[in-house]
Amino acid sequence: MKTTILILAVLFSCFLYSENANILVTGGAGYIGSHTCKALREKGFNPIVYDSLINGSEEAVKWGPFIKGDLLDSKKLEEAFQRYHPVAVIHFAALTNIFDSTLDPDSYYRTNIVGSLNILHCMKKYDVKKIIFSSSCAVYGEKNFSQICEKEKKEPINPYGFSKHVVEQMIQDFANAYGLDYVILRYFNAAGIDHEAGLIRAGNLRNFLIPKAIEIALNPKIKLPIFGTQFNTPDGTAIRDYIHVMDIARAHQLALNYLLAKKTSYCLNLGTGKGYSVNEVIHMIESCVGKSLPVENKPAREGELTKMVADPALSRKILRFEPIYSDLKTIVESELMAQKKDLGIHNTKERVE
Repeated sequence: MKTTILILAVLFSCFLYSENANILVTGGAGYIGSHTCKALREKGFNPIVYDSLINGSEEAVKWGPFIKGDLLDSKKLEEAFQRYHPVAVIHFAALTNIFDSTLDPDSYYRTNIVGSLNILHCMKKYDVKKIIFSSSCAVYGEKNFSQICEKEKKEPINPYGFSKHVVEQMIQDFANAYGLDYVILRYFNAAGIDHEAGLIRAGNLRNFLIPKAIEIALNPKIKLPIFGTQFNTPDGTAIRDYIHVMDIARAHQLALNYLLAKKTSYCLNLGTGKGYSVNEVIHMIESCVGKSLPVENKPAREGELTKMVADPALSRKILRFEPIYSDLKTIVESELMAQKKDLGIHNTKERVE
């Protein structure tokens, strides 16, 4: 009975809000943000992109209005709220590189924490009561469990993870004090791409394992660095839970529907529950490309975690979320097709052999 009522409430919220309802999407010109804007538009929402373009591309803004602005520009941010009167905020905008955060924590704390406080201030001032926050599994820190659930203690070991942890607490404090409703989504490893939508990764995001490895496979001018081969894992390389960005985008759309229908707030993991080591990922890429990758073993970077695999049970229960595109082969093939398209390659093996 309760399940039926929830489904009816979600369907009613879609009818009530989706017809051109404005959703402010900070960081909507970025990798995950742009995919989410596409998912929102497909359900009738009007995504209002607010992005500084530091890590995003204006070419990725295809499904709604665009405002170029920084989170630290309080005046510009307020103008967005005044002009569009959003019914909810989806907050992606942040600096996101773990290793960079250890080198420049000042930028990470100002952008991620102060910028998020500016958003929450505007939400309070303009009476916007719904927020979905793009968080990270980095809030958990180093854990030795086969899967990490949402109740585990938060012990981030790098400035990036700590900044996400602080913003989570800020959102919860605002919720307690001002009646804010939230869904906090803790991503594990976002990967893959919607190559059919013509979306691209910003240049700095090409340094993540899968896109970087494929880039080298297609044009092997350098070796692929493997940062750490002495982790406490079966093959010595770090293990991650990879989830396709199209599944992450769909999870945000489901979270928005849920949040517009309900007032119960949650922190939810987004992952598959299955981990792959760096070496396993490389072997999959080699299989898809048809060529061995040149690799170079290097010391582990500061702030790197040994193993991060989600327990996805709660997001499955609350959002009815099931990944569709997140098997490793589909993730790799989507990235491969996108990069081949960028390079004008029609037959991968002809190009790389």
